Amino acid sequence: MKKIGVSDMMKSVYRLEEEQNLKCTLLGIGPMSKPVIEATLELAKEKNFPVMFIASRNQIDSREFGGGYVRNWDQADFVRAIAEIADAVGFDGICHICRDHGGPWQRDEERSAKLPEKEAMDIAKRSYSADLAAGFDLLHIDPTKDPHIDGVIPMEIVISRTVELIEHAEGERLRMNLPPVAYEVGTEETNGGLTSEEAYGEFIRELVARLSAKELPAPVFIVGQTGTLTRLTENVGRFDTETAKKLSQGAKEYSVGLKEHNGDYLSDFILYTHIGANLFSGTCCKWR
Repeated sequence: MKKIGVSDMMKSVYRLEEEQNLKCTLLGIGPMSKPVIEATLELAKEKNFPVMFIASRNQIDSREFGGGYVRNWDQADFVRAIAEIADAVGFDGICHICRDHGGPWQRDEERSAKLPEKEAMDIAKRSYSADLAAGFDLLHIDPTKDPHIDGVIPMEIVISRTVELIEHAEGERLRMNLPPVAYEVGTEETNGGLTSEEAYGEFIRELVARLSAKELPAPVFIVGQTGTLTRLTENVGRFDTETAKKLSQGAKEYSVGLKEHNGDYLSDFILYTHIGANLFSGTCCKWR
């Protein structure tokens, strides 16, 4: 499979938009099963588009934390399986392996056990280290679940934990002598506190400033709430095109792409509007 960094790919996307007025979108696929991975790569080969597989910690994780419900794969198994399937179907295009919803308390059992903050953060860091060692290309930094906080998690806590986790990941990346990886931040959950345009903009500004002060990379994607909501086998949300456009424009001011979660089961018409909104969508995340 060809390799190009997620950040470099997005820079190419933005350049095409500016120079040729081309509108682009991307789709992240949740690796719900081996057949899903196989079908995705077969279609990507036929249509010639880049692939992003996005795996949550419940789906794929280190065995020391219980593995994942997708074939009990850990990170190394996951990367190896994708390479083997790609070879079997003859796919040699661009494929990015991405961590979806990484962070503290992102496994159901960690949240149910109400692990202390220090322990939950340490586990999250070790999980990210395993992601990097396996060759993941993008890490979603999502510290917006906390069983010790009722309601919306204060933005200051979300930002400080995000910076701490990115700082850890960058230290590990350099220690392992790995190429740059991309980062995704934020969440579609209401407890992340980023459901309004004002909060979304404030979060981007403050986070980018703090990362810059520590000479850490800015995120490539920030998740925003566009109205989508998946329940079982249908999308029960209401996609808001105007909000998506405004959030996308706000993110673009900082050279960040807007990422939508819960993109499953949307109509063809709504998916078509994603292109004009410069919206990058993640699907098959409903069983996180």
